[in-house]
Amino acid sequence: TFGGNPLASAVAIAALDVIKDESLAE
Repeated sequence: TFGGNPLASAVAIAALDVIKDESLAE
């Protein structure tokens, strides 16, 4: 879980945002 590691959570969210943006671009 990301509860104990805010940094990992932030990285995961950022990665998902990038993937989402790329998918929308296509």
